[in-house]
Amino acid sequence: MKATRESKAAKGNPSERLLRWYKRHGRDLPWRKRRDPYAIWVAEAMLQQTTVGAVIPYYERWLLALPDINSLVAASPDKVMKLWEGLGYYSRALSLHKAAGIIVGERRGVFPVGESEWRTLPGVGSYTAAALAAIVDGRRRVAIDGLVRRVLFRFLGMEGDATKAQAVERMRVEGLVLISKKHPGDSVQAIMDLATAVCMKTNPKCTECPIARFCAAYAAGDPGRLPLRKRKSLKSIDVVVGIWLRNGAVYLQRRPNHGLFAGLWELPGGKVDVGESPVDAVIREFREELGRSVHPVETLPIVQHAYTSFKVQLHPFIVRGTGPKPKTATEGLFVSLPKIRQYAQPAANKKIWRLFFERKEA
Repeated sequence: MKATRESKAAKGNPSERLLRWYKRHGRDLPWRKRRDPYAIWVAEAMLQQTTVGAVIPYYERWLLALPDINSLVAASPDKVMKLWEGLGYYSRALSLHKAAGIIVGERRGVFPVGESEWRTLPGVGSYTAAALAAIVDGRRRVAIDGLVRRVLFRFLGMEGDATKAQAVERMRVEGLVLISKKHPGDSVQAIMDLATAVCMKTNPKCTECPIARFCAAYAAGDPGRLPLRKRKSLKSIDVVVGIWLRNGAVYLQRRPNHGLFAGLWELPGGKVDVGESPVDAVIREFREELGRSVHPVETLPIVQHAYTSFKVQLHPFIVRGTGPKPKTATEGLFVSLPKIRQYAQPAANKKIWRLFFERKEA
């Protein structure tokens, strides 16, 4: 009799129907096998604007190298950045490192509890705080990212801009109907899996959806229309970089701990100005950045690389200069060529180094 009552309740309860679907079809992910806050927090940080498939190998390597928060605090920034290299949005790694220091130092090893406390940590935004409050702390919260936004916009039959504050607040309040009171963390992850496997951007599989009977967009007959999307064209940028060689070593400089490629090591260079040739640009960049006069001695093939909101054409030059390491506000050093890959660098640099070493071998 009890099982029958539960079955009937599930039929009229979208959160229970969603949980039942999740138990059968939820993804087997490494961080879902862990209950400790540290491991789940690391996973949520990595998953920000990054696909699950890309995160898994990084997550597993990270926990092998830094299995707990104390090992993260003890790690050097260079080790942290090297473990993160290639995952993108590098300020996330620096924020994890800084936040770990706060938890161990100021909070004496006690992790935050609840959304508002998680928000006090560097790098923890509204989505991550809500997800951690639900998954780690068992709080009934709606964690809204792009995938969840798509499900809720369709489920609630919402129109307009999905990123507006009014729309977000409606999703946070009315979306609670999909969050189980007993298992809020599973509900948050179930919505993610539903967005990935069923409620997809195009051609959603509504006949396989456990909550289709409650979905306003499905009832209207055109769920794939929501949320409304604007077409974006990626801006193309021409950038020069200089491989400054001296006695078998190459000059690298560290980027600031904020902004694009935060904390990574890079080759000197920058954007090509309008009407400027790449050769003139690399000479100008070295003069402006490092106060050095250099002359390009060899040109490597152009490297194409795309990011989330723009794409670049990289023009790599091997340059010669004179004098010792420049004294600038930017941290820089000469690195021997055999050790160059030990330094965490932007993903596009890997393409440049592949071309460089192929040329060197030839």
